[in-house]
Amino acid sequence: MPTPALYDTLQSFKDIHKVVLKLADGLTDEQLNWKPEGYSTSIGFHLWHLARESDYLKAANLPIPKKDELLGYLRNSYNAIEEFVELFDTKYSDFENVDEELRKKIERVRLNLLVFLTHDCRHLGMMECLKGLQTGFGSATEQR
Repeated sequence: MPTPALYDTLQSFKDIHKVVLKLADGLTDEQLNWKPEGYSTSIGFHLWHLARESDYLKAANLPIPKKDELLGYLRNSYNAIEEFVELFDTKYSDFENVDEELRKKIERVRLNLLVFLTHDCRHLGMMECLKGLQTGFGSATEQR
């Protein structure tokens, strides 16, 4: 009998992706590009960075695309991650019939996915803070 994963990585990614996109959908281009005095990044930067899943020092100074382009890019990126996780978890739902070397590789991939998920959560927190500074309410999950 296969052993299920200890966590549902795909569902966790889908959950955080929905929350991030919901927060972003409710903002204007002006809000996406707004930066508090003395702060170098905007909500738009955090969204752009999440779509890229990599951090380059020069990125904070690049112009952020308009909202539709940025969210399209983010949605495509999120779809690619979710498709990968779904295929990966389907193919390697357990450690049956895998040798020790492959088991270690699978564990490293799963660990890296959790690191990416944590990374997304940290950026969501920053975006909620920036939205709160602009609007007085920053939660991406609660309605007022």
